[in-house]
Amino acid sequence: MAMTQALDKFHLNLTMVSGTTAATNIAVTGIATEDTIVAVIMSATAASIATRSDLTTEATVTSAGNIQLSTTNSSSNQLEVWWVDRSL
Repeated sequence: MAMTQALDKFHLNLTMVSGTTAATNIAVTGIATEDTIVAVIMSATAASIATRSDLTTEATVTSAGNIQLSTTNSSSNQLEVWWVDRSL
């Protein structure tokens, strides 16, 4: 289940999503190809946060409403996706 929170003044959005295997689409409601990913932070595991990893450098918006991580398998983990909505 994803949760999205917008910080309207800065057009900054935070979406919490479940991870998946590398190079697989991850649904991020509202993100568009022209938007900018600010940060992707993985919490492992989602049920008991033990480790947090910055995966920003491998994250891309692949299509409207989707991002992918190029190499990291984030299955069983929670992702914080921080992004700026460029359409506003």
